[in-house]
Amino acid sequence: MSKIFCLLSAMAFLITVTSASNANAAAKKNCRALCKTELAACVTQAKAQNNCTGLKGKAKRDCHRAERAQVKSCKSGVMSGCRASSSTTTCS
Repeated sequence: MSKIFCLLSAMAFLITVTSASNANAAAKKNCRALCKTELAACVTQAKAQNNCTGLKGKAKRDCHRAERAQVKSCKSGVMSGCRASSSTTTCS
C-alpha cells in the first residue's frame, strides 16, 4: 500500500513539474526571430565601421577580430533587451 502511495505521489509531482515548465515555455519568446532586422543591422554597422579591405596579414586578422567583437557586443545588447521586455510579439 505504501509503495503504491509513493508511486502515485511521485507521478503527481512529475505531472506538476512538467505542466509548470510547459507554462514557462509558452511565455518565452523567440528573440532571434523577432529581432532579425536589428541583429542584421549590427553586422552591417560593424562592417561599415571596420573597413578591413586593403589590409594584409596580422593587421587584417586584428581588424576582423575587432569587427567580430563589435558584432558580438551589439548582438548581446539587442538580445538582452529583447529578453528583458515583457512583450512577446516585438523585439523590444
